[in-house]
Amino acid sequence: MPTYKILSAIGLSLALSGCLNSDDDSILDRGDCDTNNPNMAIQTSVYGNASAVAIGCARDATLTDGYLIDTINTDYSVSTGSNSFYHIGRSGNDKITKYDFLTPSIEEWTYSTNDIDETTSNPYKLVEISDTKAYIIRYNKSKVWIVNPSALNADDYKIGELDLSAYLVSSDTTTSTATDMNDAVVSNGKLFIAMQRLRNGSKNGAYDNYDYTNTSMIAVFDIDTDIEIDTTPEDEGNLKGIILSGHNVQSLNTFNNTIYAASRGDYWQDFGELEAIDTTDYSVKTIVNGSGDIGAIVDAAILSPSKGFILADLSGYVGSVYTYKHKVFQFNPSTNQTSNSLTDFDDTHLSDIEAGPDGYLWIASAVNESPGIYKVDTSGIEENIFLGTNLNPNKISFKN
Repeated sequence: MPTYKILSAIGLSLALSGCLNSDDDSILDRGDCDTNNPNMAIQTSVYGNASAVAIGCARDATLTDGYLIDTINTDYSVSTGSNSFYHIGRSGNDKITKYDFLTPSIEEWTYSTNDIDETTSNPYKLVEISDTKAYIIRYNKSKVWIVNPSALNADDYKIGELDLSAYLVSSDTTTSTATDMNDAVVSNGKLFIAMQRLRNGSKNGAYDNYDYTNTSMIAVFDIDTDIEIDTTPEDEGNLKGIILSGHNVQSLNTFNNTIYAASRGDYWQDFGELEAIDTTDYSVKTIVNGSGDIGAIVDAAILSPSKGFILADLSGYVGSVYTYKHKVFQFNPSTNQTSNSLTDFDDTHLSDIEAGPDGYLWIASAVNESPGIYKVDTSGIEENIFLGTNLNPNKISFKN
């Protein structure tokens, strides 16, 4: 694996074309963009201090920082649709605001993610299906909201629900009210919803108990009918969803007819794994197991049939100081063979990896001294491009 150089490119407009291997004949392409027609949104924050959104063009490697600054509520994420991005206020904030990419300072609407009688829903993601349909993944609840992103008022916003209450975990005396759903993707006309299922309703004082040995699962729904699909019809009486081997699922990523589920384990002894799910027959196979040497598996990005990347976490205490240590490993999705890490990013604080347009890998660096995102040509032909942000990036999202 070559070592890449770093090229600072804040404020520059660099027209770069993708450099791909001959076998990489199926890559993501989300269309052209320029400074006046952005196609990516990056959520940044310093928790408890401030948050902001940066907007940019992936192909030209440009970025404008400082939208939607908030110095009170800093727990935000961002999701993207075909022309809009959605600013998601998470736990205790519980709202989503829609912005057009062309006018990122002008709010189109803000709607709550709670029903009238609900406590905090803690929304994690909005998955846009069309101008009139989207799904909201709500971590603290057992029901996914179906909403109309074009609604002109709150009464017309929520149009339905997907009920995941069958997946709630019970203890001897109590049942959780949350499935801990935390990610979702659409593939092959179906919505795949990841559920950590960590809580069982029991309490430690005022706080929920989390059991990291609980089974993570993925529920599958037809996006046309919103009917749940039974992925194991031969197992009569069991839950309909897909059972993961890895515990504490963190993210889902899709490429062609495969979904890659990254599960990080229990933070202490179980380091999780990366699993591949066939979206046609729902079969599951393990690609990579985390370990004390590799780290816990927290995310993946698939660039082509032969090129994928895994974000692994080896963070922990060095003496009395918690130290972030992440690595990015390459693997071949066709053969499951893993390669060495991208050495430029070894043992640094990385918060996200994403497959961007034209076959580039995007990496979010939350290093306090120099926060920003990297555009990486993984063939090693081009130098890395670094786009600095004022605050630490935690989520990169591209237009659908």
